Amino acid sequence: MNMLPLAWPALYTIIIIGICAYLLIRGLTNSFILWFGAGAIFQAIPRFGYVVLAQSSGGFTANRGWMQAFSAAGILGAVCSVAGFSTLAFYLLRTQPADS
Repeated sequence: MNMLPLAWPALYTIIIIGICAYLLIRGLTNSFILWFGAGAIFQAIPRFGYVVLAQSSGGFTANRGWMQAFSAAGILGAVCSVAGFSTLAFYLLRTQPADS
């Protein structure tokens, strides 16, 4: 029962990764798509890592040393998401040439 609260964030992460993969397949290769996809993948590592550790022998408390590595990947995912939002802002706010 303690795995149920992890279902919504995991589903959200899978949907974001799917949307980024779909846009890349369709040919939209802007860098912010890649940053958002990488951020979603890195942020999924702590979520799924917790599930794996909780189901492993000894439970979560016996393997809690791994959570530091998983958390580092999650921080890297947050940095990738910030880079994605920054490149998206630069893409949307860049000056367009005047039509003459």
